[in-house]
Amino acid sequence: MKRFSLIVLLLMSICTVAKCALPYFLGYYERSYALLFLQFPLVLIGLPLTFCLSLICIIYFFYKQYQLWGAGLSVGLLLFLCLELLLPASNQFLVYGLRDRLKQDYSLDDLRSFAREIHQMSLSGNNSHLDDGSLKKKESEEFDLKKKYPFLSWIKTRYTEGPSFYNDIDGVVNVRWGGALVGHWGFSIADDGGKLDLPQRAGIKVLRLSDDIIVVSEPD
Repeated sequence: MKRFSLIVLLLMSICTVAKCALPYFLGYYERSYALLFLQFPLVLIGLPLTFCLSLICIIYFFYKQYQLWGAGLSVGLLLFLCLELLLPASNQFLVYGLRDRLKQDYSLDDLRSFAREIHQMSLSGNNSHLDDGSLKKKESEEFDLKKKYPFLSWIKTRYTEGPSFYNDIDGVVNVRWGGALVGHWGFSIADDGGKLDLPQRAGIKVLRLSDDIIVVSEPD
């Protein structure tokens, strides 16, 4: 029974770590939205494991020789539940992965150069491609953005390639991935290099790369 209870506690810990690690890896590798949806079975697994361990703790208190073990196990369970409450929403770990990937692959000047190009396209009226994350073939060949900025090809689905949308609004270039159910994440850059104000909304996680560049995770 002792070994079983330790296995249950270990599995619960693995589920918690995985719920944080999967969004981070999605933010870093930008491969498939499936990594986010894998969190749902982890939650479904974690709930019965928590109930099972709670039941084991109660049973231990009825046996004198196991009461000390049960007390220790109960403390471990309480610490685990407190950790679950203190951890930020798992989707917020996306921004840490995205931040690390951007810092690895691009300099701040690269990102600013991208923002200037998008801003110039918007000013010149060549902005039909700014409605979503997919460049039309003609526009892709004309502006050659995907070769210069490979993040415009991150995450390929059956219907789209690249961000869900990117745009230039009120002097800020926004790039976002994601959609319904999973929320959105990406980055924003001030066209003029000025300091961006941090969004003030519940559930948003923001990391600064610089005064004019932020990485953002937003709930739907």
